[in-house]
Amino acid sequence: FSSEGNPHSLKSIHIQEYGGISNAAPPNLGFEHVYGDSYIVETLFTTKFRIRPTSFFQVNTPANELLIQMIRDMGAITPS
Repeated sequence: FSSEGNPHSLKSIHIQEYGGISNAAPPNLGFEHVYGDSYIVETLFTTKFRIRPTSFFQVNTPANELLIQMIRDMGAITPS
């Protein structure tokens, strides 16, 4: 699933089956972890986040960091 030196190697696989007609499964529908880590880690600035399949998380890291910086600037918030 991965190759050495590839920064985009596959970290985990989870499967969720839903037989209904929808573009999103119900929030209480379970999933099965079939490969790799049970979560992935994303670092924004100096903070690490554990992201699980049910997490809501902006996957575009540069855009996410820009949004955080804009919020910090507007609220005069300094990193701790």
